[in-house]
Amino acid sequence: MSFVKYEPKGNIAYLIIDREKALNALNSQVLADLDAALDAVDLSEIRCLIVRGAGEKSFVAGADIAQMKELSKEEAEAFGKQGNDVMRKLEAFPIPTIAAVGGYALGGGCELAMSCDFRICSDTAVFGQPETGLGITPGFGGTQRLARLVGPGMAKQMIYTARNIKADEAYRIGLVNAVYPLSDLYAAAEKLAGQIAGNAPIAVRASKQAINDGLQVDIDRAVVIEAFGVGGLPDADGAQRRFLRAVTCRGLFQSAPPTGAVQLVSAAELEALRARPGAVWYQNPLFPDETEAVWLPGEARYCRGPDTPLPELSDVFSLLAQAKALHDELEAVYNPHVDFARVYALAHAHALQLLG
Repeated sequence: MSFVKYEPKGNIAYLIIDREKALNALNSQVLADLDAALDAVDLSEIRCLIVRGAGEKSFVAGADIAQMKELSKEEAEAFGKQGNDVMRKLEAFPIPTIAAVGGYALGGGCELAMSCDFRICSDTAVFGQPETGLGITPGFGGTQRLARLVGPGMAKQMIYTARNIKADEAYRIGLVNAVYPLSDLYAAAEKLAGQIAGNAPIAVRASKQAINDGLQVDIDRAVVIEAFGVGGLPDADGAQRRFLRAVTCRGLFQSAPPTGAVQLVSAAELEALRARPGAVWYQNPLFPDETEAVWLPGEARYCRGPDTPLPELSDVFSLLAQAKALHDELEAVYNPHVDFARVYALAHAHALQLLG
């Protein structure tokens, strides 16, 4: 029996956490079923995914405390890794995802909702990260995603106080995009999903990847990600991929915790290190299927060494020349239609206003 139902509906689909008697709480079986359900989504047909809980009381009430209290230290670490891996898989899912939150979204439930692209909720919804009140910390990415969504100050307040918030406050702080009566929630989710599904699917997927990957790097690297559209690069000889790796990924290493020496290892060795208990790993923002670095607390940082030589300067110059040629073609199209005198006049007027 699976605790997660996959229900296609035209070119959109539902993933339903179906453990209603336990308020859809997450245990290791539910996480495994959610992982399998994501694998089952037909990406050639489905353009948007709606995640919801079964019944009217709860989206997901949190991790299953009944299971957690029986876990050994090693089992608890494995459970935490399983949850984090599934949340990250959902977050990086190729098509847009909407969390339709009806009722409780606490702890792991709030973390599940935050792993979706955006959230809408019923007027009965309740959100929170109550872990500190139980003597633990959020374990499925709550400290990180909540701060990114509502700002560090509000995230810290919610986590430190373990206080739950209702739908109106969740909307006020930007945790959800809209609030509906419970009776209208899923129809509203389907309408949004239909609007997304009605747009060009490749463009929507590329936009999602550009936003997600760009948020992990500085703006200079982010605009490279947007401009090159990594997933669709025509790259028969690997030159463009090597170029992008060279100019965009070095900054990731600076984000690793400053503890221990740095060692360069092969991709295979890095994956083995990532599987060790307690390992903290960093994805390559340009190529999400690749692990870029692993940190073993108290030991060392391991970074992926180059699998292929970095590009020759001639390759770089060639790619930049191609980009310049494309830019010149674009200018030739739009320049005749731009009133530059008016543009400069408006810019001058605004500058004078700003300067007083």
